Amino acid sequence: MSSSLSLCSICNQSESKYGCTQCKAIRYCSLNCYNKHKIDTDNHSNNNNNNNNNNILKSNSNDNSLNKVETTTTTSVSFYKKVSEEQFNLLDESKYIQDAIDHKELKSLILEIDSVDDESQKILLLNKYRDTIPEFNQFVLKMLATIGTLDNLTVNETGELIPKDA
Repeated sequence: MSSSLSLCSICNQSESKYGCTQCKAIRYCSLNCYNKHKIDTDNHSNNNNNNNNNNILKSNSNDNSLNKVETTTTTSVSFYKKVSEEQFNLLDESKYIQDAIDHKELKSLILEIDSVDDESQKILLLNKYRDTIPEFNQFVLKMLATIGTLDNLTVNETGELIPKDA
């Protein structure tokens, strides 16, 4: 897998090819994932655009450089869910997560993201690092799998991502 690939923010299975024009931080792979995002965000509550197909930005899949989108609008943070106390406990009990946060570069990235005051800017930075730093993206996926928010992946006892049993 190429290090410049970015996984779909919705299903975390396929390479993302599109970006939400409303919140900018969400990237998705298909119309199904776009529709799920639209439902999850209640069509961004204030979306006045009647042509939803215009909300899809096609990135150049032949271009290995990242699709950089400069934005002056705020990211919709209502799409993102807060981590519950039970999920925090799962992260706290994970040996992989505990070992990973002791990694100097990873810890530095986490602290940098955490130091950003604006939630939408925090999400943009998080997604930027997921897109550009494969190890950080892997860490985020393992965190999501640890707390059970990925439909298709889980983490085994050694901290490896594995497909969930069907």
